[in-house]
Amino acid sequence: MERFNDKHVSGENELKTITPERIREEASYAKLRYGIGRHDDAIYSQNEMIPRSSEPLQLFEKLAQPPEDLSVKGREHAYEMANEFFNHFNPNTDEIAIASSALTRSRQTAAIYLEVAKEKGFTVKIIAGDDHGNVNFLSQEEFEKLNQAKKEFHQSRGQVTKELFERQGGNEIRTLGPLSLDNIKQMFVEFIFHQDNYMNKVQKKYLEKIPDGYKELWAEARKIIEADNKGSWGANFLEYSEQLQRLFDEHKARQSSDSNIIPHFASVKDMYEKNFRNTLYLMERYDDAIDAYEADHPRHKRIRVLGFSHENQLIYFLNKEFNRIGAEKGKIIGFRILKDENGRKHFISCLPDQPNDPKEISFPAAPGAQQIANKKNRGNNS
Repeated sequence: MERFNDKHVSGENELKTITPERIREEASYAKLRYGIGRHDDAIYSQNEMIPRSSEPLQLFEKLAQPPEDLSVKGREHAYEMANEFFNHFNPNTDEIAIASSALTRSRQTAAIYLEVAKEKGFTVKIIAGDDHGNVNFLSQEEFEKLNQAKKEFHQSRGQVTKELFERQGGNEIRTLGPLSLDNIKQMFVEFIFHQDNYMNKVQKKYLEKIPDGYKELWAEARKIIEADNKGSWGANFLEYSEQLQRLFDEHKARQSSDSNIIPHFASVKDMYEKNFRNTLYLMERYDDAIDAYEADHPRHKRIRVLGFSHENQLIYFLNKEFNRIGAEKGKIIGFRILKDENGRKHFISCLPDQPNDPKEISFPAAPGAQQIANKKNRGNNS
């Protein structure tokens, strides 16, 4: 059976200086080890249902998701993007592992990529972990040998109903929290960034379920957005989320009667510092496991890990690193980790429309790091 020689394997992990030339050579799109993409065009069925329901301020419930949430356009486009993506790789030398957010629109997109990967002859590996936090890449047969508790854990603690889980790729798609929207507690507040005013969509008979203070706060926030509406949820979220987060938190602090109603929502910076940061941590955690797998596996097939997520966690990163507004639906952003001569890890990213122009990206600071630094500086200057 064919094997790559040891020189080829060690070259993948050789410690050497990070230079623009090395980045271009080792981290182009076709050499990505990780890919993160936004789900494709969606109907947002659950989202649209909430403002018209008898409880417009209800908590967001992942287990109440519709069985399908991609539009016809979204399904067709996801097939197109998946076919285009896998043309960069070779089923004889590459194996695919897939993860997703818990939300239907992301798992549906992931399931389409899974289907296309199989059609093109790629071997699909299951991302599994053990009780000690170790990561493994298993065949379906190997996964079936795990005990039932570990199989159920694969669903990420019940974030997805069993029926939906099986319908949307089953165990071949791992549900991972950092790719999801776990920080969203109340969906209605997310609508504030929509290009249209969602307060107008609440049925009149249910308007009394929304406190006057909340309505006044909403009107104040919408006034800010509509003074220069950017025309899409993503662009408005990028532009206004930090400002409106402060507005909501200040109002909540003043109005104790509404303190259980007015939510604290995650700003674009929060999503970058928490979800996107945790996604990069996952890549770092997986990297050694993939190195070990590729060294031991017959023929040394390369593992390509794909994760399907949401615009919320990608939009700040794309603007900061690539000066892009919004995340393209259904497309995969490439990532790779390179080590320098001191063993330090460098995160490299590459966009699908610039496959030969990878660049080193910043690792997000921990949430609240800037406030701590500011406090320390004030202390030093006092």
